[in-house]
Amino acid sequence: MNLSDSRTGGAGPRRVSAMEAVLSHLRDAIERGEYAIGDKLPSEAELCRTLEVSRSVLREALRALQTMGLTVSRTGKGTFVVADAVGDPTFGDYTAGDLLEARRHVEIPVARYAARRRTPEHLELLRRLLDRMDRETDTTAWAALDTRFHLAVAEAAQNPVFRRVIEEIRDAL
Repeated sequence: MNLSDSRTGGAGPRRVSAMEAVLSHLRDAIERGEYAIGDKLPSEAELCRTLEVSRSVLREALRALQTMGLTVSRTGKGTFVVADAVGDPTFGDYTAGDLLEARRHVEIPVARYAARRRTPEHLELLRRLLDRMDRETDTTAWAALDTRFHLAVAEAAQNPVFRRVIEEIRDAL
């Protein structure tokens, strides 16, 4: 099952990010009872292999499940289901869905600017952060590195507005 280039139904096909597809797949599986409360989810390696996505994509989806209150990650033990349903959480005046949708439309163009404007120092920092994220096993530490990575991309774009917008979206999430 390859979720790295998914589409959703509706009025017309809409591309969703790999993370959104994985999140939707795992959330649906939990809500349908494929994973019951107390069950341990398959390992990251197994989920990556089954869903055909990268570790970073999977970890972002797992972090979202935890934020929604569906799972909890225990260092060295895995990710466990703690609830079988969740409402769409709100953050101030925004739902998580609103923020995730806006984020995609901000972070992708920012990455494009960063690719054009980055310095060798920016590139080295981004590489170091990605390497650390690949090795990190603690979900909370990985999430902090992920935030640092996205802020470093915004800095590489060399427009302070980009960094501020990304900080606001990530703080809300």
